Amino acid sequence: LLAALAADARRAASAKVVSFRGCGGVDGAFPADALKKCEHAREIDFTRCALAGALVGASVRRLRALTALRLAGNRLTGKVPNELGMLPALEELELDTNALRGRIPDTLSGLPRLRRLALSRNQLTGPIPHTLGRCAELRELHVHANRLTGIIPKELGRCPELRELRAGHNPLSGLVPSQLGRCEHLRELTLEHA
Repeated sequence: LLAALAADARRAASAKVVSFRGCGGVDGAFPADALKKCEHAREIDFTRCALAGALVGASVRRLRALTALRLAGNRLTGKVPNELGMLPALEELELDTNALRGRIPDTLSGLPRLRRLALSRNQLTGPIPHTLGRCAELRELHVHANRLTGIIPKELGRCPELRELRAGHNPLSGLVPSQLGRCEHLRELTLEHA
């Protein structure tokens, strides 16, 4: 399937939605070359496709119209690419349930339309970036079941639309910041085993 997408460059270049969600026939390396050709895509969904290898930043850099990138439930490794923070239309980023390592990049705070950030069940380390408080549209922040340390940033209180903050199963420290009280829509705050 991925070979067909890579081979038909004209069709890939004009596709608005590229979805192989749950498709067992996509097993293999992350399709970096195929994604480079999908520069007009608004949604890319490879959820639960048994993709492996590194998520290559250069493969997503040209996806300027992309509103949703869903790569959850694969075997992706390496770091979350800084280049993801350079996609101005991105609203949903789902990278949960992979084997990603390293820090959550500060560049993600450069996504003015980001509503959903799902990074749970990886091996991410370091703090939850305080710069995510710049994402005024952020509604869901899922970072549970990683190896994140430090405190829950008080700057998340600047996200007025925040509805879900799942940060449990991380070795976090400190108190829940009172600034989260400003998030009038917050309905789920999960911090168990933090």
